[in-house]
Amino acid sequence: MKKLLALLLLSPLVSGEEKILVEMNCKATGQTIIQSVDGVAKTYSKFEDGLDIGDIFTVNFEFNEYPATEAYNITLSNRTLEIANFVNNTVSKSIIGNKGISYELPYGLSMIMEGFFSFKGPFSSLSASRYYKNDWHIMIISESLVSKASHTLTANCINMPSTWDEMINKIKIYEKDKWLTDDID
Repeated sequence: MKKLLALLLLSPLVSGEEKILVEMNCKATGQTIIQSVDGVAKTYSKFEDGLDIGDIFTVNFEFNEYPATEAYNITLSNRTLEIANFVNNTVSKSIIGNKGISYELPYGLSMIMEGFFSFKGPFSSLSASRYYKNDWHIMIISESLVSKASHTLTANCINMPSTWDEMINKIKIYEKDKWLTDDID
């Protein structure tokens, strides 16, 4: 019994789940909210008690790896913007002509490259690209049913943390057969 208890207590150490957290700090630079009310388009500049232009928010990435099963997953989230997207390497594919990985899910194609990412969820999408060293610009689109408002937000994210590069390097290790290493001309 003691051996079984010791094995159960030590198994997390052996399985080695590891996490990398990436916190992408961004400043809202623009947004549009549109809604159809009785067949008429209504536009707004912000949600009540929501983000305004100039407000700072964080997009969180959590990379979880499970070396014992050669698996990983990535969660992208922001509570204020109600974003929650998830991908894992069981649905990963090469991106032809690019250095990166795509993830095919029922609600859309998500992808990650060193200087670009796009996560598509059932009700939202977030795309970002690097425009200078560690500075990125992003666009978030929250889709909804006709009677509810749709939201588009743009933001500037300066100083992507080094944990982004750590996460990319881990993905490259897991996806060594899919991540292209040479440019294709």
